[in-house]
Amino acid sequence: PTSYPIPEQFYCDDDYDYLTTIDLNLLNDFIIGPDLSEDFEITYHASEQDAIDGVNLNAGSYNTIGEDSYILYAKKTEVTSDCYSYVPFNITINLPPVFDIYDDCLCLNSDDTINTEYELPIIYTELSDATHSFEWFFEGTLIPGEDSSQLTAAAQGNYSVTATIIATTCNYTQDAIIYPSGPPQVLDVMVVTDPFSENHTVEITATGFGNYVYAVNNGPWQDSPIFTNLPYGINEFQIIDTNGCGIVKVEKLLIDYMKFFTPNNDGINEYFILENIELFPGSQLVVYDRWGTLVYQSENYQNDWDGKNKSGKVVTDGVYFWVLTLREPEVEGSQLKG
Repeated sequence: PTSYPIPEQFYCDDDYDYLTTIDLNLLNDFIIGPDLSEDFEITYHASEQDAIDGVNLNAGSYNTIGEDSYILYAKKTEVTSDCYSYVPFNITINLPPVFDIYDDCLCLNSDDTINTEYELPIIYTELSDATHSFEWFFEGTLIPGEDSSQLTAAAQGNYSVTATIIATTCNYTQDAIIYPSGPPQVLDVMVVTDPFSENHTVEITATGFGNYVYAVNNGPWQDSPIFTNLPYGINEFQIIDTNGCGIVKVEKLLIDYMKFFTPNNDGINEYFILENIELFPGSQLVVYDRWGTLVYQSENYQNDWDGKNKSGKVVTDGVYFWVLTLREPEVEGSQLKG
């Protein structure tokens, strides 16, 4: 019988190892040619000697040998006479395109809207548009009209792209996640120490789509949301998403008091100062000596105690104790002592 030629066969590997599974029976029509298929048995062989010896390959599920190109043999045997002939043909295994795409973030505002101050993320394949074709998918659905080597992602979610080498039609699909990132949706900057504490501590609670780092008064960024040994006065805390999607600034007042004062008419430290007491109008201050005797009292302290007792005389040098009772509604009745 005449074995008609089988043209070179091209197949695509999908994991870059030149190993794939082929159904060689799909090539039967080539070797049979114009003859009747029922008159012949078609078998496939790894070598010419195997064709002669009748050592057959598993034609329906043939596993390639891990090389990019090699020869197989097709054998055509006449059913009635067992006469046969065979032809070699070439197998070529093409690889899919080699590329990666990467996860990225979409900057959002705290209300989940897109932050237009930042550019939308772009997913790059870094493949040539001239030699490849592309299909982009969002959440598994084809994105109409998107057929270039890169895609601007306008929504958070799962993206994938199938890139095909035009010359071989081999393709590969890669996935990437565009995840949301942005300033905290819930933010609490809490002073965990009492007013007038010698070492103030602030703890920040920030929750949202981002991962956050923290700073105070434009100092270095830190992972910990706890700040200690803070100075009194207004402190500015900065909270930023590690992806750079927005910074939040919060001011907190920390108040302190003078540890000593010297009312001696030299113009220096003449009054007992409670820093920022003006923010707590109506606060009562009482001062006692070390024996517990009341020496001063004010029902609306204004940083005006000049060291004189109830009789108008300057008290003697020594240690005195004070109690400040706050009268603001949110802190009504709170007492601070020193």
